[in-house]
Amino acid sequence: MGNRTFLSVTNRDTVVVEYEHVAFETNNFLAPLWFCLVSQEQYERYREQLLASWSLVQPHLEDEELEDLPEWSAFSEALDLHIPWVEASMQMRESLPVTLARYPALSPYMSEWLRTLSSHVQVHPSPVVHLELSQYFSFSGDPIAYLANIEEFLGGWWQPDESSFDYLDHITNSYLLGGEHQLYRVRADSLEQLTEPDIKVDTSKVAATAVKKPISKRLENLYTWLLALLSAALGLGAYLWSSSSWLAVFAFLLPSLCIIVWELRRRPEKAAKGNNDRTFPSPTPRAIAYYNRISPITLQGVQAVDLNNNHSVTVLWPHIMFAQVSPSGHIEIKLDAELESLYPPRLSIVLEHGLEADYAVSAIHSISQLWRLDWNGNDYS
Repeated sequence: MGNRTFLSVTNRDTVVVEYEHVAFETNNFLAPLWFCLVSQEQYERYREQLLASWSLVQPHLEDEELEDLPEWSAFSEALDLHIPWVEASMQMRESLPVTLARYPALSPYMSEWLRTLSSHVQVHPSPVVHLELSQYFSFSGDPIAYLANIEEFLGGWWQPDESSFDYLDHITNSYLLGGEHQLYRVRADSLEQLTEPDIKVDTSKVAATAVKKPISKRLENLYTWLLALLSAALGLGAYLWSSSSWLAVFAFLLPSLCIIVWELRRRPEKAAKGNNDRTFPSPTPRAIAYYNRISPITLQGVQAVDLNNNHSVTVLWPHIMFAQVSPSGHIEIKLDAELESLYPPRLSIVLEHGLEADYAVSAIHSISQLWRLDWNGNDYS
């Protein structure tokens, strides 16, 4: 079954987070991209509440009915992070330019991840992002070790340095970085804004995805209990019939073995299907190397050069509609039509040696997409 974590999005007044609210899911690991949503202030509050809840649990650790105690329930709830979108987007606007400037190879994965997140955020008037991490605590059983693991990811977004993403060297892919994507829905009038400009989106596939609803957590728990009962019945029946303990053990494990074999047979098909629907990232994993040169990506916008007088110009993120690589290899920026008069008519982005144009375009698209998500009139206060 595994220890699963979930990134869900609900409206502010939603009482219970259900499985249909899940945007991303992982099994037995944490997704680094999720933690770009967490500010230092948010994490300090989370850490303080978690340790306070744990102090109430410690006297009962030897209790056989620990998980039934209210102290344990309170601690399990404290393991989850709940971030209003207005706070999450503010943190992302501060962290994405800095991190993507230093790790440009991360940009295509961020663009894909943000597209899925946007599809969930846009359907709620007052979105709240939930990081459900309680199952992951089972790996450590100790809050200090658990928090240290999370802090490793947070450092890549707060103060990225040359070692921030070394642990993903040569094994990077979309799933390991962001988890399993579950696109909620994309409104027809937002398709052009939510995708790369040179990507053709099959809206029929999007609609089909929106219709599918995964099973709820309660139903998953019910399946677990039914599996346990079936295994126990088969094990007991085999023992009464044959008086062989080995045969009884085999019969007990048989349902689980069948499920494992079934999942192993389905997983390659599922992965292949998912890869066919994605343009980014490249199917060939590449290391996320530290970029130690001057980047055109800045906190306020992208640095461009006015070709008329060779002066540097900062194009602000909310003013950028999209970027693309021209046939000549230069980066072209499409501005909001109402704001074009604020900038010179001839702009060019100069790339330092070693920075690939495709990575720069993905970074520009990701950050400007995030700004447009709030810029287009959505009120998340």
